[in-house]
Amino acid sequence: MEKASLQKFGLTEKEESVYLALLGSRDCGVNEIASKCGIHRQVAYDVLNRLLEKGLVSFTQSDTKKLFSAMHPKKLLEDLKENEALLENMLPQLVSQMNVPKGSANVSVIRGKNVVTSILKAVTERLEKKEAMEHLVMGVDDRKYMKYSPIYFKKFIKFLETNKLKEHVLAKEGDTYFAGGKTSQYKFIPNEFFNPTATHIAGNLVAIIIWTEPLTGILIESKETADAYIKYFNMLWKSAKTKKWRGRV
Repeated sequence: MEKASLQKFGLTEKEESVYLALLGSRDCGVNEIASKCGIHRQVAYDVLNRLLEKGLVSFTQSDTKKLFSAMHPKKLLEDLKENEALLENMLPQLVSQMNVPKGSANVSVIRGKNVVTSILKAVTERLEKKEAMEHLVMGVDDRKYMKYSPIYFKKFIKFLETNKLKEHVLAKEGDTYFAGGKTSQYKFIPNEFFNPTATHIAGNLVAIIIWTEPLTGILIESKETADAYIKYFNMLWKSAKTKKWRGRV
């Protein structure tokens, strides 16, 4: 299993280590778990208590000690679905409390591995609500999208195709890797003018991805800002080169 993959579901590094160790061997005492994970006994005990609270670990009491076992991994999925349902119920109330003055720019910054997926979802939302009829994006390297959001990126391209929504993409001249769909049109700009910071424009949304570690995303909700970016995009689009590309890789 990929290292740190369970941390996406709210587990700390030590919680993940202990849980995975228990998956491989049932009925372990605290000392055995501490040895397997290379941590102090007290630390192992504290981690086990947190996992017990999260419902990911169970124990039996023998005459001399507690023996711990991992719950089935499907418990992670059950918890995720439950939390998603709770958030969906709370969403209308949270949205109603937002106070964004008209005519102002609403700027938010997000960081972490889910930046790409979050930005693609934000673009999808604008397109679904007909706030935008096309998707403009520049500074694209499709390899990075496939690396950081392989599942949702493919889903996003399929969404564009299904709804016959146009996507105009400015990529780097010489690139040969493309993941766009039937409604995606690519044009190419010279390396010296290519900005590797990906910028998405959909309606009044400008979403920027900075490929740092961790990833950083900047979402700007502003008609004035979006209009300025659209003008800049159109200027580059007119001067960019059109080449044949093989379609989705």
